[in-house]
Formats: sequence, structure tokens, C-alpha cells
Amino acid sequence: TKSTARTTVNDDLFDNETISNRLQDMPDFERRFSQVNTMLDQTRSETDDLHRTIAGKDAELMQERNHRLRIEEQLRQQLSNQKSIEEIHALDNKTNSNEKFDKLLETYNQLREEHFVVLRRENESKKELTDFNQQFTKLKEDSTKKENEFNQNYEKLNNEIFQLRQTNDELQDRIQILTTERNDFQSITIKTNERIREIEHAKQSFEERLKELESDKSRLHSDKFTFEQKLKEAEGERSDLFHQNREQEENLIDLIHEREVLEQKVIDLEETIREWAQKFIDISDRQKLMQANHENLLKNLKRQYKCKVY
Repeated sequence: TKSTARTTVNDDLFDNETISNRLQDMPDFERRFSQVNTMLDQTRSETDDLHRTIAGKDAELMQERNHRLRIEEQLRQQLSNQKSIEEIHALDNKTNSNEKFDKLLETYNQLREEHFVVLRRENESKKELTDFNQQFTKLKEDSTKKENEFNQNYEKLNNEIFQLRQTNDELQDRIQILTTERNDFQSITIKTNERIREIEHAKQSFEERLKELESDKSRLHSDKFTFEQKLKEAEGERSDLFHQNREQEENLIDLIHEREVLEQKVIDLEETIREWAQKFIDISDRQKLMQANHENLLKNLKRQYKCKVY
């Protein structure tokens, strides 16, 4: 399995270089993706700001319209009220009517000027609204264009990211295989180092033992020389002992012969001794018999003597 993995890694070296180059391009893709996201966020923010601005301008325009309508209504009411007042007080206060008319005219002119101001502001607001609408349309077109570009780039980047993820998964698998091989190599290296230390220790022990054997060899050479000297001396002594042994064997043969002669003599002496012993026994028996006869004779002589005395 380890050799197969190593062969696969060696065969896929070119693919690894290609994958490495693509991995180096990853920061560029991520940077481009981040830039597109930033541009899209800016466009959306600008669009939101534009929407808020348009809404604000619409609110201001409505306020201006309402204000203008209120002023016109107030003018109409004032004019109607003034006409009613003039009709009521026409007869009673003709002298003051001109002054009141002047004041009302002045008020009307002021309201008219304010109305013109409101109209100008309304026109300006409409113009600004038109400009804002044009800007909004342009921004919307730009946003749509950028969004389309972003979608295209996003899809492209998604495909590239998917491919890179697949490549990353393959690399992770290969890294796992290489990590396993590295751990195995480390374990083998540790065992090899331990074995090397054991071999070095054994080598040191062997060298020490070799020194001891060299010393023993020198001592054995010395002992061998001494033994050879002693062996030569022993050979000389053995030769002397051999001659002495021959002489002793010859002497032993003579002694054996003499022993045989002596044994024969001993046998003869034993036979002579047995004969003499038998003779001694016979003599002893004869002596005992003679003694018994002598005692009997003495007893007879004593009886005869006693008889003679009585």
C-alpha cells in the first residue's frame, strides 16, 4: 500500500504542480470576488441612498404643494372674507376701505410672491426629481449591468471554487496519504535509530570483547609458547619415561617370573607344611597316647605300691 501510494504521488507530480498553480491563483479569485461583492454593495447602497433621496424630495414636493394649496385656500378665504367685510362695512366705513384694500393688496402681493416662490421651488424640485430619476435610471441600468456581470462572474467563480474544492479534497486525501507515509517513515526512522543505537552498542561491546580476545590471544600465544616448551620438555621426559618403562617392564617380567617361581615354591612349601602338619598331628596323637599310657602306667604302679604297703 505504501509503495502504491508513493508510485501514485510520483505519477501525479505534474497534476500536483498544476493544482499548486491553481491554488496560487486562489487569492486573485478571492480578491476579484471580494471586489465584485464590494462594488455590488456600493451600488446597492447608492441605489438605496437614491431611493431615500427621491422619497425625501417627493415628501418635500408634497409639503410644498400642500403649503401652496393651504396658502391659496387662505387667500381665497381671506378674499372671500374681505369681500364680505367690504360689503358689510362698505356703507359704514368708506374712508377705511381704501386702507384695508391697500393692506389686502399688499397681503395678496406677498402671498402671490410666496406662491411664485413655491412654484419656482416646485419647478426646481421637479427638475431635481427628473435629474434624480435619470440618475436613478442610469444607476439602475449600471446596477443591472454590474449585477449581470456579477452573476456571470459569480457563476464562473462558483465553478472555479467547486473545481478548487474538488482539487482541495483530492489534495487533502493525498496529504493524508503523505502524512500517513510520513508517520510510517518517522516510526521506521525511530525504530531504525533505535536499531542503529543497539548496533552501535553491540559494536562497542564487540570491540571491547575483541580487545579482550586480543588480550586473551596474546596471553594464549604466550601460554602456547610456554606449553610448547613444556610439551618439548614433557616429550623428553616421556622418552626417558618410555625407556624407564621398558626397563621396568623387563624388570617386571623378571619379577613376574620370579613371583611364579616363588609361588611354585610357596605351593611346594604349603604342601610340605601340610605334610609336616599332618606329621605333627600324628606325633601329637602319639604323644597324647604315650602320655595316657604313661599316666595309666603310673596309676598302676601307684596301686601296686599301695597294695604292697598294706
